[in-house]
Formats: sequence, C-alpha cells, structure tokens
Amino acid sequence: MSVLTLVAPITGVVTPLRAVPDPAFASGTVGQGVAVDPLDAVLVAPCDAVVRHIHRARHAVTLDAGGVEILLHVGVDTVRLEGRGFTALVDAGRSVRAGTPLLRLDIDVIAQGAASLLTSCVVLTPGVEVEPFVGGTHCRAGTDALLRIRLPETAVAVAGGAKEVGPSSSAPDVQTRTVIVRESSGLHARPAALLATIARGFEAELRLAKGARAVDVRSVVGLLTLEAACGDALTLTAAGADAEAALDAVAGWFGGATPYTMTSRAPILTGTLRGIAAAPGLAVGAVRQWAAEAPVRPRRTEDATGERRRLEAATATAGIELETLRDRLIAEGHAARARIFDAHLALLRDPELVSEAEDRLLEGFAAEWAWWSTCAAQAERLRGLRDATLATRATDLRDVGRRVTRLLGEGEASVDALAALAGLIVVAEDLTPSEVVDLGRAGVVGLCMTSGGANAHAAILARGLGLPTVVGIDPAVLGVPDGVEAILDAGTGTLQLAPGAEACEAVHARQQRAQARHAADLAAAHAPSVTQDGQHVPVLANVGDADGSGARRALAAGAEGIGLFRSEFAFEHRAESPTEAEQVASYSAAAGGIGVGRPVVIRLLDVGGDKPLPYLPMPIEANPFLGERGLRFLFTHETVLRTQLRAVLRAAAAGPVALLLPMVTTLDELTRVRALVEAERVALGAPAIPVGVMIETPAAALLADRLAASADFLSIGTNDLTQYALAMDRTHPRLAAQADALHPAVLRLIAQTVEGARQHRRPVTVCGALAGDLAAVPLLLGLGVEELSVDVPLIAAVKARVRGLTLADCRVTAQAALACADATEVRALAAARHGEES
Repeated sequence: MSVLTLVAPITGVVTPLRAVPDPAFASGTVGQGVAVDPLDAVLVAPCDAVVRHIHRARHAVTLDAGGVEILLHVGVDTVRLEGRGFTALVDAGRSVRAGTPLLRLDIDVIAQGAASLLTSCVVLTPGVEVEPFVGGTHCRAGTDALLRIRLPETAVAVAGGAKEVGPSSSAPDVQTRTVIVRESSGLHARPAALLATIARGFEAELRLAKGARAVDVRSVVGLLTLEAACGDALTLTAAGADAEAALDAVAGWFGGATPYTMTSRAPILTGTLRGIAAAPGLAVGAVRQWAAEAPVRPRRTEDATGERRRLEAATATAGIELETLRDRLIAEGHAARARIFDAHLALLRDPELVSEAEDRLLEGFAAEWAWWSTCAAQAERLRGLRDATLATRATDLRDVGRRVTRLLGEGEASVDALAALAGLIVVAEDLTPSEVVDLGRAGVVGLCMTSGGANAHAAILARGLGLPTVVGIDPAVLGVPDGVEAILDAGTGTLQLAPGAEACEAVHARQQRAQARHAADLAAAHAPSVTQDGQHVPVLANVGDADGSGARRALAAGAEGIGLFRSEFAFEHRAESPTEAEQVASYSAAAGGIGVGRPVVIRLLDVGGDKPLPYLPMPIEANPFLGERGLRFLFTHETVLRTQLRAVLRAAAAGPVALLLPMVTTLDELTRVRALVEAERVALGAPAIPVGVMIETPAAALLADRLAASADFLSIGTNDLTQYALAMDRTHPRLAAQADALHPAVLRLIAQTVEGARQHRRPVTVCGALAGDLAAVPLLLGLGVEELSVDVPLIAAVKARVRGLTLADCRVTAQAALACADATEVRALAAARHGEES
C-alpha cells in the first residue's frame, strides 16, 4: 500500500469537512478530506501533482497526484463571484511541487460575496483511505501535514479526461439522451460531485459529451473540464446491463424540479446582518423568503410551428404588459424610472435572443424551455463580463425571461401569493424590476437581496417606490426561517433579527416622527429655504423629462428652478438622435414648466461609461468610465454637439437657460466648447447664455480656480467625483457601501472647488446625490456651496433641512469634517452636531 501525504494548501485553522456549510462537502458526497478557515491569501499545491483543471470562476483547482485526484475548493458559493477576488498563478497542464502557489485571493472581496470562506481539500478518487493528521488547529501552507492518503496497489483512479466521442456511441447497446444544464452556475464542483455519486451507483458506463468532447460521469474532474454552462445541451450515453436505469437517474437530475441548493444551511434566528443601503427607510415585520421563479422543465414536441406561434403570442403580450407598466409609472410621476421598462422592451425584441430561442424550437423543445433556457444562458454570459454595469443587466434579462415564461404557462407567483406578503420583509437572492414593482404594490414593507447593487434597476425602482431596500446583504439571510421578526434599517444597510418588543416600539416611534416631519415638510414646501441666520440657499430640481412634466412636478414640489436637466434622456431608446426641433421643444417645455424667471441648467449629452447609445458608435473599452465620456464623446461627434448647442441657444427664448458641460478635465475642453457656442450664437443671432462646468473629477476640482476664470458657474457632480477620487466603481455591487461621498477626500475636493470659484466670484451648485443626503446638507453649506439641486421627491425635505440650520454652525462642522479619517466618522460628527437626518 502506497502513502501520499498532503500538506496544508493555505495557512489557517483546520476544520472538519462536516463543518463546511454545504451538504455536498459536509456529507462527503464530493469526497473525503478536511477544510481550512484561511488566514492568508495564497492557495498552494498540497503535494507534487499536475494541475488538471482550473474552474473558469477560479475558485476551484483540481490536481492529479499520480492517479489520485484532489480538489481544492475556496469557500462556499464562490462560483457566483465569477472570478472576482481570484487570480490564477498557474495554468492547467502544469506540473507543480508541494507549496507551489496556485491562486492569489482577495479575501475582502470573497468574504463579502461568499456564504463561507472555509476552503476544502478533498480527495475525489474513490476506493482510497483518507486519514486526517491529529494535531493543532493551526496549519501553515506548504509546510504542515494535513492528510495521509493510503492507496492500495490495486486501486485505480477513475479516469476523468476528455476524449473524442467515437463511432461506438451509435452501437446497438449504447443508449443516448440529450440533457440541458439547469444549474445557474453550470457544472461546478457541487453538481459535478452529485452526478458522479449518482453514476457510481450503476454498472453501466456513463459518458457525458459537450460537442465532440466526452467524459466519464463518475469523474468529478472530468465533468468540471467540460466547462458546461447554464443552458448548454449535452449528450448523455450509457452502455451496459442497467443502461436505461442509469440514464433515467442521471437525466432525472438534469430535469429535476429544482437545481441543487444548500438546503441544509443552519437556520439563522438572531443577530444583525449587514449589506449595502440601496433605498433608505425603516421597516418592522416578519421575514419571508421569496422564490418567485418556478422551475421550467425541458419538454419536447414535434410541432415547432405551433410552438413558434405560442412564443410569438407570449412575447407580444409581454410587450403590451411592459408598455402598460411603463406608462403607469410615467403617469405616477416616475418617468425616468419608467425607462427601465423601455430597456426590457428592447431585450424582448432583441433579434439575437429571438433567433437563439427559435433555434431551440427547431431542436424540438417546447416554447417554455426554448425561451427560458435562452434567456438564462444569455444572462449567465452577461454576469460573466468584467463590466459590472453590464453584468447587473443580467437581472433585467431574467426578468424578461420570467415574464414570457409565465405567459406560456410556467413561472411567477400568483396574485394571491403576492397579496399574502403585505406587511412582510421579503428576502431573496435577487429580485427583478418587475418583482420589485409587484411587491411594492402588494404592501411589502422592505426588501433584502444578497446580490445586486445600489445602482441596479431593482434598487432604482425601490427608491422610487419609497420601499426600504438593502442589497449585497450577508448570504446567511437566506437561512432565516419565514416568520422571524426583524428590523430593516435600510439607511445603515442592516437587518436586525429577533430584536425584541422594546426595539420594535422604538422603530415605530421613529417612523411616526418621520411621517410627521414629512407631512410638515410638504406643507412648507413653497416657503423659502433660508437658514436661521438669514442665508438664502436655493433648492433646485434634477429632471430629465422631454415633455416638461418633470419641470411642472418640480414647481409643484417647491423647486426654485432646474439645476440639472439631464438631456441624455431625450436621446435614449431611439433609433436615431433627436432633431434640433425636437430638442428645442423639450428644453422650452422645461423652461415653461418650471415657471417664469426660474433658471434651467441644461447639461450637454452625457453618455459613455454606463450610458451607451445604440445608434452612435462607441468603442469597446476595458475601462469605459475612463474612456470617451461626456465632452470627449461629443468632440468625436461634433455634429451631435453643434445641433444640441443650437437647440439650447434657441430654447433661451422660453426662459433663462444655461449650459452645463459634463466631464471637463482640462481648460482646453472648456475653451473649445465656448468657441463653438459663440460661433453658433452669432450664426443664430441669439443672446449669450451662461456656460458652466461640471466638477466630476479630481482634476477638475484641483483646477477649479482656472476653470472658474472662464466659466460662469461650477456644478459639482458628487457621484462621479466620489468614484474617481476613491477609485471605486459606483456601480459595483460590493463597493457601493464604501463609495461614500462624505469621505473626507471628497469633501476636501469640494472645499477646493468652492475656494477656486470664490476667487472669481462664481457660484457653486451641488447637483449630485449628495445634495439630497440630509446628513450632508450642513457640511455642504459649511463648505460654501451656494445652491443644491436634488431629485423632485427630496425638495421639501432639503428645504426644511436648510431652514433648521445656521450657517455659522455649518462652517464649524465642515472644518471638523475635513479633519476626519473616513466617511463613518464624518457621518457620526454630522449626526452629533445636527441631529439624525440621514
């Protein structure tokens, strides 16, 4: 009997495999072994071996040590990270020695997205004896012995390599079936181990093929090397006496009612779970786990023509539903958010999506499976992209998939099921925009999602509905049983479980105070926003509606003008750019809607980064937020720029209009635009209009004194300024909580902008999200910001906040904030000096 010793693959605390919160590992289904709770960031080879496979998500490595197959699997549910936090240091096929680094880990990133960091070292080869070493609980990577493997000389490891499918697959004793991968993350370690276990219960030789490559189903490694993704069609063959029963068992797993999930996760009953604040507010209620997506079973039919008619009818009805939902939101004053469903309509009619679904119809699949599997596969491709914004759109695609599937007879929850959710806090891995709207109308009091970001469509809609929402919350929330009472504080991003009667009563009291304050704010919405020591701080509105409806709502809400007209909304969801006449009508409607004499600041088309336009060519960029955005894009499309400049100049006849330039980083950019504005003004014989600069980058803030010498005003866009100052993508679902605009570095850039503008007596406005953050208002006033421009629903509250402050106190607070260490300290300072107004 030969012996193979495995050393620790990572430094940490040794833990029994049964402690891993994943039944496939804990039960020994995957194999025998041990786990390590990591204290280091490098995974190494536990013995001399050949690297057989590195999963595409880079969370798992399989090794071949002289016929013994070994799996190193970092964390639980880490396949869903899609490679984030993992760097491969070797390639498949390489021979390595014990202690050779295999993966580098970003523990912080992985910890935020994984159910557990426990790293499993598992022997996959059946028929061997695995003995853990008895010793201390701490181990050092590449040094301390972890496992002893006793391999009988007669034992032969299961061959898991891929090979070409030979002609024998068509022999009479070979049976064949087609199966579809339904697991959302593909055939990763957990489902592969289950399939291998099922296969080992039969005598028949079972092989699974993807294209021309086939592997033994008994081999976990072999299954992993297929790299089979959700929606892939695979060929399953069996040969032997019990071939039919084996096929039924394995194919049954692929077509089962539900994919394999962590059903044995220990229930979480108490404690506080943390996530990212997406839509502020407080809620008290019982937890309810949500899984609206019913399983869709693959079903075959010979009537491809009939199935195509069914699919066409369902997609047509889905289009009507989406248009109705969009129009309803517009009628309720949420025009900007309604455009989310314009994006859904575009996906519904995407020719590539429709073509792929039709191909599956021709393969003999029924409409339900053809459509759903196509959407699921495309969504997985989006989730795998490095661009975080595009990856979050996978949820929108799944939403479209569910809508059509429901209309075909399978899918979403019933109206009765929704009605039963009134007064509850809904918990889910993810929610689609349609589900958020449905749940909000059903009377749900709060939402918690383990995935998603604060700028995802679902979060945007939740904010519009006033529905407290936390995203990116600890995945342990999925183990909270239905009925557990909880407090959701979506302002701080926390869910407190089993808080007790006293805590719930305190929250109810806070809610009552907030409701009373909101009613008082609305009653005084048209009163001037003047500080207690006499400083008038105009509160303006951010709008983007092309028909002037946003301006009219802003006026009714108490706005003193429009501080940011987002002109890009008029360019979106079209086949071509709006004409000059269309733009003049849009800008004039805004000027007329906001009232006589009130200013309207029109931002030039601001696209690029996370805002593409399908009809204007944009290069594919590795870092789109650092590429052709704002003015950089317009300079390469000068016809579009000149048309918009003429439209703004002509709209000045309807009221006091100003022009705002996005993404300025150099003085030359301002000079070039001013020259174009003057040329068009002279050609039109129009009066001059003010031209301002958006301060959205550290470069612009540092050059504020030079820019202010040539600009008529400065407007600070805190969303972009924060992401560029902190080097954190503001659309990243796991960095959103850290990308806080009250970080002292951002406040210092604001202070420098104000100082630069003051040298030339230029006014400074903040038009980013920070202007609507009530905790930030005293800091902005204290730094010298003269105007605030906010979303319409926030106008009354911001004006009330200004009326409750003195400028002298704000200046003291602002100076102290500049000396703070981080945003948390700044928020604590603001709350202590000016009260809890977050």
